[in-house]
Amino acid sequence: MSIGFFISNHGFGHLMRNLPVMKYLLLNTNEELVLICSQKHNQLAKEYLTSEINSESVKKLTVIDCDTDIGLIVKAGSLEVDLSATENAVREYIRQFNYSVAYCRKIIDKYHISKAIIDIVPWAIVASKEASIPSYLMASFTWIEQYENILPKDIVDFYKVVYKEINSAILLGLANKPTKSYFCSGKKVDLVAREFHTHIANEIRRKYKFPIVFLSIGGSNSGIATPIEVGHLPYFFIATSGLSIKGNNVLVLDKETKNTQDYILASDYCISKAGWSTVSEILLARKPMALIQRPGVAEDQMLIQKLVESKEAIEIIVEELENMDAILKKMDLYDFQTPSYKNDFEKVSKIILDV
Repeated sequence: MSIGFFISNHGFGHLMRNLPVMKYLLLNTNEELVLICSQKHNQLAKEYLTSEINSESVKKLTVIDCDTDIGLIVKAGSLEVDLSATENAVREYIRQFNYSVAYCRKIIDKYHISKAIIDIVPWAIVASKEASIPSYLMASFTWIEQYENILPKDIVDFYKVVYKEINSAILLGLANKPTKSYFCSGKKVDLVAREFHTHIANEIRRKYKFPIVFLSIGGSNSGIATPIEVGHLPYFFIATSGLSIKGNNVLVLDKETKNTQDYILASDYCISKAGWSTVSEILLARKPMALIQRPGVAEDQMLIQKLVESKEAIEIIVEELENMDAILKKMDLYDFQTPSYKNDFEKVSKIILDV
Protein backbone atom coordinates (compact mmCIF):
# COMPACT_ATOMS: atom_id res chain seq x y z
CA MET A 1 0.00 0.00 0.00
CA SER A 2 1.09 3.58 -0.53
CA ILE A 3 0.20 7.19 0.24
CA GLY A 4 -0.64 9.44 -2.69
CA PHE A 5 0.22 13.14 -2.79
CA PHE A 6 -1.94 14.96 -5.33
CA ILE A 7 -0.35 18.42 -5.51
CA SER A 8 -1.46 21.54 -7.35
CA ASN A 9 1.03 22.67 -9.98
CA HIS A 10 -0.15 26.27 -9.73
CA GLY A 11 3.16 27.81 -8.70
CA PHE A 12 5.56 25.88 -6.48
CA GLY A 13 4.21 26.75 -3.04
CA HIS A 14 1.88 23.77 -2.75
CA LEU A 15 4.77 21.39 -3.42
CA MET A 16 7.13 23.25 -1.07
CA ARG A 17 4.88 22.77 1.95
CA ASN A 18 4.42 19.07 1.21
CA LEU A 19 8.10 18.27 0.76
CA PRO A 20 8.96 18.29 4.49
CA VAL A 21 6.01 15.97 5.16
CA MET A 22 7.14 13.61 2.42
CA LYS A 23 10.70 13.75 3.72
CA TYR A 24 9.53 12.82 7.24
CA LEU A 25 7.43 9.91 5.98
CA LEU A 26 10.22 8.56 3.79
CA LEU A 27 12.76 8.75 6.63
CA ASN A 28 10.63 7.53 9.52
CA THR A 29 8.18 5.00 8.08
CA ASN A 30 8.07 2.14 5.63
CA GLU A 31 5.39 3.88 3.59
CA GLU A 32 5.70 4.02 -0.18
CA LEU A 33 4.81 7.47 -1.55
CA VAL A 34 3.36 8.43 -4.92
CA LEU A 35 3.66 12.07 -6.01
CA ILE A 36 1.27 13.26 -8.71
CA CYS A 37 2.20 16.69 -10.08
CA SER A 38 3.71 18.26 -13.20
CA GLN A 39 7.04 17.09 -14.61
CA LYS A 40 9.01 20.16 -13.47
CA HIS A 41 7.53 19.93 -9.97
CA ASN A 42 8.32 16.23 -9.71
CA GLN A 43 11.87 16.80 -10.91
CA LEU A 44 12.38 19.47 -8.26
CA ALA A 45 10.89 17.17 -5.60
CA LYS A 46 13.26 14.33 -6.51
CA GLU A 47 16.28 16.63 -6.52
CA TYR A 48 15.31 18.18 -3.20
CA LEU A 49 14.67 14.86 -1.47
CA THR A 50 17.85 13.33 -2.92
CA SER A 51 19.84 16.20 -1.41
CA GLU A 52 18.13 15.82 1.98
CA ILE A 53 17.86 12.08 2.68
CA ASN A 54 19.54 8.80 1.82
CA SER A 55 19.04 7.19 -1.57
CA GLU A 56 17.32 4.11 -0.15
CA SER A 57 14.58 6.28 1.32
CA VAL A 58 14.15 8.18 -1.95
CA LYS A 59 13.60 4.88 -3.74
CA LYS A 60 10.28 4.61 -1.90
CA LEU A 61 9.01 7.59 -3.91
CA THR A 62 7.27 7.18 -7.26
CA VAL A 63 6.44 10.26 -9.33
CA ILE A 64 3.71 10.56 -11.95
CA ASP A 65 3.87 13.55 -14.27
CA CYS A 66 0.47 15.20 -14.60
CA ASP A 67 -0.77 18.78 -14.87
CA THR A 68 -3.10 18.75 -11.89
CA ASP A 69 -4.56 22.24 -11.64
CA ILE A 70 -5.37 25.54 -13.34
CA GLY A 71 -5.33 28.13 -10.57
CA LEU A 72 -5.05 31.67 -11.90
CA ILE A 73 -3.65 32.80 -15.23
CA VAL A 74 -1.90 36.15 -15.09
CA LYS A 75 -1.16 38.66 -17.81
CA ALA A 76 2.35 38.55 -19.24
CA GLY A 77 4.81 40.84 -17.46
CA SER A 78 2.55 41.49 -14.50
CA LEU A 79 0.86 39.93 -11.47
CA GLU A 80 -2.60 40.92 -12.72
CA VAL A 81 -5.07 38.07 -13.22
CA ASP A 82 -6.26 37.58 -16.80
CA LEU A 83 -9.94 37.04 -16.06
CA SER A 84 -10.96 35.87 -19.52
CA ALA A 85 -8.07 33.43 -19.89
CA THR A 86 -8.63 32.10 -16.38
CA GLU A 87 -12.35 31.52 -16.98
CA ASN A 88 -11.72 29.75 -20.28
CA ALA A 89 -9.05 27.52 -18.75
CA VAL A 90 -11.17 26.64 -15.71
CA ARG A 91 -14.18 25.82 -17.88
CA GLU A 92 -12.03 23.47 -19.97
CA TYR A 93 -10.70 21.94 -16.73
CA ILE A 94 -14.28 21.30 -15.62
CA ARG A 95 -15.18 19.81 -19.02
CA GLN A 96 -12.29 17.36 -18.59
CA PHE A 97 -13.14 16.69 -14.95
CA ASN A 98 -14.70 13.23 -15.31
CA TYR A 99 -11.74 12.11 -17.42
CA SER A 100 -9.37 13.38 -14.71
CA VAL A 101 -11.32 11.52 -12.04
CA ALA A 102 -11.15 8.31 -14.06
CA TYR A 103 -7.40 8.79 -14.60
CA CYS A 104 -6.93 9.32 -10.88
CA ARG A 105 -8.87 6.14 -10.11
CA LYS A 106 -6.45 4.21 -12.33
CA ILE A 107 -3.50 5.68 -10.42
CA ILE A 108 -5.08 4.78 -7.08
CA ASP A 109 -5.67 1.19 -8.22
CA LYS A 110 -2.33 0.69 -9.97
CA TYR A 111 -0.20 1.98 -7.08
CA HIS A 112 -2.44 0.60 -4.31
CA ILE A 113 -2.92 4.04 -2.78
CA SER A 114 -4.61 3.72 0.60
CA LYS A 115 -4.64 7.42 1.57
CA ALA A 116 -4.76 10.58 -0.53
CA ILE A 117 -3.10 13.83 0.54
CA ILE A 118 -4.68 16.54 -1.60
CA ASP A 119 -3.32 20.07 -1.99
CA ILE A 120 -5.77 21.30 -3.36
CA VAL A 121 -6.56 19.29 -6.53
CA PRO A 122 -10.35 18.96 -6.95
CA TRP A 123 -10.60 15.79 -9.05
CA ALA A 124 -8.44 13.86 -6.59
CA ILE A 125 -11.12 14.48 -3.95
CA VAL A 126 -13.85 12.89 -6.05
CA ALA A 127 -11.65 9.99 -7.15
CA SER A 128 -10.66 9.23 -3.56
CA LYS A 129 -14.29 9.11 -2.50
CA GLU A 130 -15.19 6.82 -5.39
CA ALA A 131 -12.27 4.56 -4.43
CA SER A 132 -13.39 4.58 -0.76
CA ILE A 133 -10.01 5.72 0.55
CA PRO A 134 -9.54 8.49 3.13
CA SER A 135 -8.58 11.89 1.80
CA TYR A 136 -6.81 14.71 3.62
CA LEU A 137 -7.02 18.25 2.26
CA MET A 138 -3.90 20.30 3.01
CA ALA A 139 -5.44 23.75 3.02
CA SER A 140 -4.61 27.37 3.67
CA PHE A 141 -7.12 28.34 0.98
CA THR A 142 -9.33 26.73 -1.68
CA TRP A 143 -10.28 27.72 -5.20
CA ILE A 144 -13.75 28.62 -3.92
CA GLU A 145 -12.73 31.94 -2.38
CA GLN A 146 -10.13 32.54 -5.08
CA TYR A 147 -12.79 32.35 -7.80
CA GLU A 148 -15.77 33.74 -5.90
CA ASN A 149 -15.34 37.39 -6.85
CA ILE A 150 -13.77 36.97 -10.28
CA LEU A 151 -15.50 34.05 -12.04
CA PRO A 152 -19.18 33.23 -12.75
CA LYS A 153 -21.32 31.62 -10.05
CA ASP A 154 -21.70 28.27 -11.85
CA ILE A 155 -17.94 27.72 -11.66
CA VAL A 156 -17.79 28.61 -7.98
CA ASP A 157 -20.77 26.34 -7.23
CA PHE A 158 -19.02 23.45 -8.99
CA TYR A 159 -15.99 23.81 -6.73
CA LYS A 160 -18.18 24.11 -3.63
CA VAL A 161 -19.80 20.76 -4.42
CA VAL A 162 -16.43 19.10 -5.01
CA TYR A 163 -14.72 20.34 -1.84
CA LYS A 164 -17.63 19.06 0.27
CA GLU A 165 -16.55 15.52 -0.63
CA ILE A 166 -13.29 15.67 1.34
CA ASN A 167 -12.97 13.30 4.32
CA SER A 168 -10.71 15.40 6.51
CA ALA A 169 -9.00 18.78 6.31
CA ILE A 170 -5.64 19.73 7.73
CA LEU A 171 -5.97 23.46 8.32
CA LEU A 172 -2.58 25.06 7.99
CA GLY A 173 -1.53 28.01 10.10
CA LEU A 174 -2.80 31.33 8.71
CA ALA A 175 -5.54 29.55 6.75
CA ASN A 176 -8.08 32.15 5.69
CA LYS A 177 -11.48 32.53 7.35
CA PRO A 178 -13.58 31.11 4.48
CA THR A 179 -11.47 27.95 4.36
CA LYS A 180 -11.74 27.48 8.12
CA SER A 181 -15.51 27.94 7.88
CA TYR A 182 -15.83 25.31 5.11
CA PHE A 183 -13.96 22.75 7.21
CA CYS A 184 -15.02 23.49 10.79
CA SER A 185 -13.93 20.07 12.02
CA GLY A 186 -10.53 20.25 10.32
CA LYS A 187 -7.38 19.51 12.30
CA LYS A 188 -5.45 22.72 12.98
CA VAL A 189 -1.68 22.86 12.71
CA ASP A 190 0.90 25.64 12.62
CA LEU A 191 3.06 26.49 9.61
CA VAL A 192 4.67 23.84 7.42
CA ALA A 193 7.87 24.56 5.52
CA ARG A 194 11.19 23.16 4.40
CA GLU A 195 13.76 23.09 7.18
CA PHE A 196 16.54 25.65 7.19
CA HIS A 197 20.23 24.76 6.87
CA THR A 198 21.85 27.24 9.24
CA HIS A 199 25.39 26.53 8.04
CA ILE A 200 24.41 27.28 4.43
CA ALA A 201 22.67 30.50 5.47
CA ASN A 202 25.80 31.52 7.37
CA GLU A 203 27.95 30.85 4.28
CA ILE A 204 25.64 33.04 2.20
CA ARG A 205 25.89 35.85 4.76
CA ARG A 206 29.69 35.69 4.82
CA LYS A 207 29.87 36.27 1.05
CA TYR A 208 28.41 39.76 1.15
CA LYS A 209 29.45 42.81 3.16
CA PHE A 210 26.13 44.65 2.74
CA PRO A 211 22.70 43.85 4.26
CA ILE A 212 20.91 41.22 2.17
CA VAL A 213 17.51 41.81 0.59
CA PHE A 214 15.62 38.72 -0.60
CA LEU A 215 13.01 39.24 -3.32
CA SER A 216 10.50 36.73 -4.69
CA ILE A 217 7.41 36.83 -6.87
CA GLY A 218 6.79 33.08 -6.82
CA GLY A 219 6.40 30.68 -9.70
CA SER A 220 2.74 31.13 -10.68
CA ASN A 221 3.44 33.94 -13.16
CA SER A 222 5.73 34.82 -16.07
CA GLY A 223 7.47 37.62 -14.19
CA ILE A 224 6.92 41.34 -13.91
CA ALA A 225 8.23 43.97 -16.29
CA THR A 226 8.55 46.74 -13.68
CA PRO A 227 12.20 47.93 -13.89
CA ILE A 228 14.09 47.75 -10.61
CA GLU A 229 17.46 49.54 -10.62
CA VAL A 230 19.36 48.91 -7.39
CA GLY A 231 23.03 49.23 -8.35
CA HIS A 232 23.38 52.51 -6.44
CA LEU A 233 22.02 51.14 -3.15
CA PRO A 234 24.18 49.88 -0.22
CA TYR A 235 22.55 46.45 -0.10
CA PHE A 236 23.04 43.08 -1.77
CA PHE A 237 19.94 41.75 -3.53
CA ILE A 238 19.13 38.06 -3.95
CA ALA A 239 16.14 37.54 -6.24
CA THR A 240 14.20 34.64 -7.67
CA SER A 241 13.63 34.66 -11.42
CA GLY A 242 11.01 36.85 -13.05
CA LEU A 243 12.11 40.22 -11.69
CA SER A 244 13.62 42.92 -13.92
CA ILE A 245 16.22 43.83 -11.33
CA LYS A 246 19.55 45.34 -12.36
CA GLY A 247 22.80 46.18 -10.61
CA ASN A 248 26.24 44.77 -9.83
CA ASN A 249 24.91 44.00 -6.35
CA VAL A 250 22.34 41.47 -7.58
CA LEU A 251 22.25 37.67 -7.61
CA VAL A 252 19.35 36.09 -9.50
CA LEU A 253 18.80 32.53 -8.36
CA ASP A 254 18.39 29.76 -10.92
CA LYS A 255 14.88 28.40 -11.28
CA GLU A 256 16.32 25.05 -10.19
CA THR A 257 17.48 26.40 -6.81
CA LYS A 258 16.20 23.90 -4.25
CA ASN A 259 16.96 25.79 -1.03
CA THR A 260 15.49 29.27 -1.36
CA GLN A 261 14.53 28.98 2.30
CA ASP A 262 18.23 29.29 3.21
CA TYR A 263 18.51 32.56 1.31
CA ILE A 264 15.53 33.82 3.29
CA LEU A 265 17.27 32.86 6.53
CA ALA A 266 20.43 34.63 5.37
CA SER A 267 18.60 37.84 4.51
CA ASP A 268 17.97 41.02 6.49
CA TYR A 269 14.86 42.07 4.53
CA CYS A 270 12.30 40.07 2.55
CA ILE A 271 10.08 41.46 -0.20
CA SER A 272 7.69 38.96 -1.70
CA LYS A 273 4.43 38.09 -3.37
CA ALA A 274 2.13 36.86 -0.62
CA GLY A 275 2.23 33.16 -1.43
CA TRP A 276 1.53 31.08 1.68
CA SER A 277 4.67 28.94 1.50
CA THR A 278 7.13 31.80 1.00
CA VAL A 279 5.42 33.83 3.71
CA SER A 280 5.62 30.84 6.06
CA GLU A 281 9.36 30.50 5.50
CA ILE A 282 9.84 34.22 6.14
CA LEU A 283 7.80 34.02 9.36
CA LEU A 284 9.71 30.97 10.58
CA ALA A 285 12.97 32.82 9.84
CA ARG A 286 11.54 35.83 11.74
CA LYS A 287 12.49 38.35 9.07
CA PRO A 288 10.85 41.73 8.37
CA MET A 289 8.78 41.56 5.20
CA ALA A 290 7.02 43.69 2.64
CA LEU A 291 4.26 41.86 0.76
CA ILE A 292 3.20 42.79 -2.74
CA GLN A 293 -0.52 43.46 -3.05
CA ARG A 294 -2.37 41.77 -5.92
CA PRO A 295 -5.89 43.10 -6.51
CA GLY A 296 -8.30 40.34 -7.49
CA VAL A 297 -6.40 37.57 -5.67
CA ALA A 298 -8.41 36.79 -2.55
CA GLU A 299 -5.84 34.52 -0.91
CA ASP A 300 -3.12 37.17 -1.08
CA GLN A 301 -5.43 39.95 0.09
CA MET A 302 -6.66 38.02 3.14
CA LEU A 303 -3.17 36.89 4.13
CA ILE A 304 -1.71 40.38 3.73
CA GLN A 305 -4.54 41.92 5.74
CA LYS A 306 -3.99 39.46 8.58
CA LEU A 307 -0.23 40.05 8.72
CA VAL A 308 -0.49 43.82 8.37
CA GLU A 309 -3.03 43.96 11.21
CA SER A 310 -0.66 41.96 13.44
CA LYS A 311 2.29 44.14 12.38
CA GLU A 312 4.18 41.17 10.97
CA ALA A 313 4.38 42.73 7.50
CA ILE A 314 3.87 45.90 5.54
CA GLU A 315 2.12 45.96 2.16
CA ILE A 316 3.32 47.51 -1.07
CA ILE A 317 2.16 47.62 -4.69
CA VAL A 318 4.18 46.47 -7.69
CA GLU A 319 4.92 50.02 -8.83
CA GLU A 320 6.71 50.77 -5.54
CA LEU A 321 9.44 48.31 -6.50
CA GLU A 322 10.82 51.02 -8.78
CA ASN A 323 11.84 52.92 -5.63
CA MET A 324 13.51 50.17 -3.66
CA ASP A 325 15.32 52.62 -1.39
CA ALA A 326 11.99 53.98 -0.13
CA ILE A 327 10.68 50.49 0.64
CA LEU A 328 13.76 49.57 2.64
CA LYS A 329 13.72 52.85 4.56
CA LYS A 330 10.06 52.25 5.36
CA MET A 331 10.95 48.77 6.63
CA ASP A 332 13.76 50.21 8.77
CA LEU A 333 11.35 52.60 10.44
CA TYR A 334 8.55 50.09 10.97
CA ASP A 335 8.13 48.31 14.32
CA PHE A 336 7.76 44.74 13.06
CA GLN A 337 6.33 42.12 15.39
CA THR A 338 7.99 38.72 15.05
CA PRO A 339 6.05 36.11 17.01
CA SER A 340 7.45 32.61 17.23
CA TYR A 341 5.86 30.08 14.87
CA LYS A 342 6.37 26.33 14.82
CA ASN A 343 7.25 24.21 11.80
CA ASP A 344 4.57 21.54 12.15
CA PHE A 345 5.56 19.08 9.41
CA GLU A 346 5.92 16.26 11.95
CA LYS A 347 2.45 16.87 13.37
CA VAL A 348 0.97 16.84 9.86
CA SER A 349 2.78 13.57 9.16
CA LYS A 350 1.36 11.98 12.27
CA ILE A 351 -2.16 13.13 11.40
CA ILE A 352 -1.75 11.40 8.03
CA LEU A 353 -0.44 8.25 9.73
CA ASP A 354 -3.27 8.49 12.29
CA VAL A 355 -0.73 8.22 15.10
